[in-house]
Amino acid sequence: MTEIDLDSVDNDPGGYWRSNRKKIKSALITGNSKTRQCGSYAYVMAAKAGVVRDLSPSFTADIRDCVNADDALIRVNTIGGIGGTLISGNAETRRLLMDSSLVSDLTSAATMVDRELSENALLALSMIALEWPSSLVKYPPAIETCVEKVASSGQRATYAALSLANVAYHSPDDIASYFPNFRMAIDPSTDGRQLAALIYCLGQTAPHQNLDKAEMDATIEAVNHCCRFVIKAEAPPALQALIIESMIPLTQLWSRAVSETTIPALVESVLSWDSSRDLSAEETRAEDQTPLSVAEAAVKLAVALPQLNVNLDGEFLLALEGATEDSTIENAAKQLRQNNGNLTVESIFEQLVVEIEHLDELISVDIDDSQNININSPGAVNRYYE
Repeated sequence: MTEIDLDSVDNDPGGYWRSNRKKIKSALITGNSKTRQCGSYAYVMAAKAGVVRDLSPSFTADIRDCVNADDALIRVNTIGGIGGTLISGNAETRRLLMDSSLVSDLTSAATMVDRELSENALLALSMIALEWPSSLVKYPPAIETCVEKVASSGQRATYAALSLANVAYHSPDDIASYFPNFRMAIDPSTDGRQLAALIYCLGQTAPHQNLDKAEMDATIEAVNHCCRFVIKAEAPPALQALIIESMIPLTQLWSRAVSETTIPALVESVLSWDSSRDLSAEETRAEDQTPLSVAEAAVKLAVALPQLNVNLDGEFLLALEGATEDSTIENAAKQLRQNNGNLTVESIFEQLVVEIEHLDELISVDIDDSQNININSPGAVNRYYE
């Protein structure tokens, strides 16, 4: 009988995987149920640790055989391991795992009452949707299952929403009929990743909609939830930026309805020094810093707004012009500042004072022992040190 040392698996799943791959493979397909459970546990722990990068065709086939195992624990572990392998595995391993039968098997598992089994299956489906979105489109029950799960809560709803967002990116026409489902799943309790995925789905499928007043009112309420979420600034910058940009198609399509949403307030809030003292290009930032990616997304949204009474902070826009490396954003911020920004003579003077103080600091530096570029004396020589 092949014995798996569970303590070693728990202590160092990656190390155990690297040293005992043959033993784990053997345990998955031979021995009694307990042995196979241990083998599947070693596999899922290694996959979770991100070390399952390459699998032989025979090992992949053994893993695929365990997807429909009679033993519930083996099935949960194996499907969870497949999800992890689809995240960290190399291209060849992912290709070996993936086929149409895997999509149908995972869809079946996703509908099960067992929460862990359903959750792992939806995670794996979300990774398939990331790389092979058409495989979900070609199997309608997969899309239908994901739509059903976004109405639930927790990780299952999040993974289902991520799957649908990836499909929406590639094939919005194929899920346009589910626009009302995406909208209804957006509420104050929605997880940040799920919220970002759902509003993205709304934006991608909106061009196919012909909404009556009640449907438009409901859509406005969903948009307001998203705006309030971003204004709180509690989510990672990438999610905030995605949510903001996802509202651009809605703004362009339904410009008259935008005035009834909190989108203008969102734009004013992000593009303002009132809630920020600095711009940050980093994902981690101080509480009173505005992430550069979020500010850039807000500029894109502001440009898409109809001619509304939006009071933009000219000083903030001026700072953004200098901070961004995207020429399109720079030009848009400049245009917004000139058209809508409340940049006063006094604030321009204050900006110049800051620049003059910065030049004074450069002048006081000893050029012979500095890595700074000397802009004050054309004849001076700058020295750069390793």
